[in-house]
Amino acid sequence: MGPFLQPFLDNEFLQRALLAGVLVSVACAAVGTFVVLRGLAFIGDALAHGVLPGVTLAVLLGLPTMAGAAVGAAVMIAGVSLVTRRSQLSADTAIGLLFVGMLALGVVMVSRSTTFTGDLVRILFGELLGVSSTDVVVQAVATAAIVALVAICSRPFLLLCVDAELADVAGFSARRYHVIMLMLVATTVIVAFQTVGTLLVFGMLLAPAGTGALLARRMSSMMLLAALFGSVSVYLGLLASYHYDLAAGAAVVLVAVGGFFLVFSVRGVLAALGMARTDPIPFVPAESVPAESVPVPVGAVTVGAVPVGAVTVEAAGLGIGHGHQVLVGDITLQLPAGQVLALVGSNGSGKSTLLKTLVGLVAPQAGVLHVLGQLVSRGHPPSASRVAYLSQFHQDGGALPLRVVDVVRTGRFGGHGLLGRMGPADRVAVQDALGAMAIGHLADASVQALSGGQRQRVYLARALAARGDLLILDEPTAGLDAPGRQLYLEAVAAEQARGVGVIVATHDIGEAAEADQVMLLAQRVVAYGSPEEVLVADHLLETFGIALRSVDRTLLTTEEPHGHDHHAR
Repeated sequence: MGPFLQPFLDNEFLQRALLAGVLVSVACAAVGTFVVLRGLAFIGDALAHGVLPGVTLAVLLGLPTMAGAAVGAAVMIAGVSLVTRRSQLSADTAIGLLFVGMLALGVVMVSRSTTFTGDLVRILFGELLGVSSTDVVVQAVATAAIVALVAICSRPFLLLCVDAELADVAGFSARRYHVIMLMLVATTVIVAFQTVGTLLVFGMLLAPAGTGALLARRMSSMMLLAALFGSVSVYLGLLASYHYDLAAGAAVVLVAVGGFFLVFSVRGVLAALGMARTDPIPFVPAESVPAESVPVPVGAVTVGAVPVGAVTVEAAGLGIGHGHQVLVGDITLQLPAGQVLALVGSNGSGKSTLLKTLVGLVAPQAGVLHVLGQLVSRGHPPSASRVAYLSQFHQDGGALPLRVVDVVRTGRFGGHGLLGRMGPADRVAVQDALGAMAIGHLADASVQALSGGQRQRVYLARALAARGDLLILDEPTAGLDAPGRQLYLEAVAAEQARGVGVIVATHDIGEAAEADQVMLLAQRVVAYGSPEEVLVADHLLETFGIALRSVDRTLLTTEEPHGHDHHAR
């Protein structure tokens, strides 16, 4: 054991380096987990390199290097936010431009100095073996603050990983918490660059967290494994540096990255041999679904969520759109509790925009909108605990190495805020939602391993778990097979029995015909009323540009107004 422990027992500078490295590993694990889950590797790398001009300026002026790094990171974050808000350029484009610009500025500043060589090496590659006791104290305080803030913001951060829109609907500002996440990444870079340098800090932010993501499906487990792998990397890197006279920071990062590829390779070999852990995703025919997974019959629901006769949504002269452009105007509707409204129209007709207006993602352009008795206007969305929402696009959810049950559980966040405790009622709601969509047997499976239709069931279960008084669903049957559609219809019927108002955007005329109300949209309201009044040939012709009729829920062309040869649709 002498060669493995004696160097740390005999040398105080190695003890400080080990402690500082472990602290950096913990901070990088807490933040790096979300960098991996959200796919923020590019912005993390850009921040790691973008601090160079700030650090360089601080050294030239004789100021603390951490202060200079903070300035550089702040400029990067502000610049990315400004470019993405004020232009049509993507965030990646803005990040790339600022990344290159800041790095070039740092190089120019260094080139203008004739006495900067030693400081440049320290900035780029760190000075892990030269960490002082004061540096360790500063890193300990910063790490504690980072871990505490990550713990406080874990719910909105997780929602951002699944879908940013869900964070907004749950009452957490997606933009605000995205900025907070970037600030945490920047703070971690600032704390860690002194240890491993600006060129290598990104390796500590990404490699241990990536290794944790390979082995765990719970966010907390990922963080713990990342901290463990990071700490082991620090120990082994310092040991290699001591015995073989290597650059300490580079050795640590090399061990961390090497550890990732080692775990990755071992998992691949085990998978090829059939020995790796795989997610149990058996095919379960609809008729063989366990009893606990079958939705509660409508007749068994005796308690309504909304008083009988109440109105869940009421709009008069409502105008919807983006920015200051009205897409659809003069929308008037009233949805009593326990009824279903189907929105039908072609792509771009305004269905999703109307749904986003109802949940507060888009501000009304004109008119009056009341949701569950609350006036909805710019900056005043409906109550997060009373509205459940299924978005049409799930930004990153399909790539998450998280368990199904954990994604469904995020549906309960809206009623608890940042730190509200999840109780037995929340667990029951999650289990009921899993059962309603017959995915109880997939509760511990990774979302990554599911098919598209299974993922859609997961997101539907998430919306059901919220148990809102208003259920907003944007194309809920997309990707569902026939058993999945039947489960969805039964779940909606159960929600109606609870007194929940349901609004669905759909392309399925057969589904719309089963609703209580139908609204046809074509960048205006073509018709609104009962299915018998609305789903008629003239209105469908006006909505879709071709006349349609429904035969066994299949749309057929019955009239060709433009001389084209259309067939069954």
